[in-house]
Amino acid sequence: MGTSKRCGVRVSFLVILVSLIGVLAAQTALAAQGPLPADQPAPAGQPAPAALAGASDGSVISGPAAAIAPVCGQPPLSISQVRAYWPSYADYVAGKLSVDDRITNNGPGEALYVYVVGTVNTNGVIAGNIPIDVGTIAGSGSAPLTVEYTLPQTLLAGGSFKTTVYVFAGDACGNYFNYPGPYPGDCT
Repeated sequence: MGTSKRCGVRVSFLVILVSLIGVLAAQTALAAQGPLPADQPAPAGQPAPAALAGASDGSVISGPAAAIAPVCGQPPLSISQVRAYWPSYADYVAGKLSVDDRITNNGPGEALYVYVVGTVNTNGVIAGNIPIDVGTIAGSGSAPLTVEYTLPQTLLAGGSFKTTVYVFAGDACGNYFNYPGPYPGDCT
């Protein structure tokens, strides 16, 4: 079983391989049955017929196998801030700021193994709850994320900071991507 380290988090290639074998076996079994006409109900235990436009020859792909084809390529992820707040007065005094963000997958395929692997911050700010396992984000879906920052006392008196959040994610074909690029910090 192969593994890959990404800033303290290990991904098992065996899990991915087993998942892909299951999808390929299902596609092979369904393809052997041939496409179902759109007006014919699916056999018991089988998914309903589906049709996807956009085959390379311009035809329509039909049948249950067309509905489970994986989407390969870098999922177009974006992150947006929802709110920043002090969970309590004690957190304010300690400089512990929580920032709720939302990671959105703007593409049709799933973003798998989504992890926040680190942040790069200005003015002495430190993110305390990294790495964060976000999980899988469906196509056109989103997931909440809270990053907890510790601010130095000098910022509590007034000031601001900037942060860049670094995310790692995969696609359904076993490819992995870094957002907005490789994390420049320590991955130990």
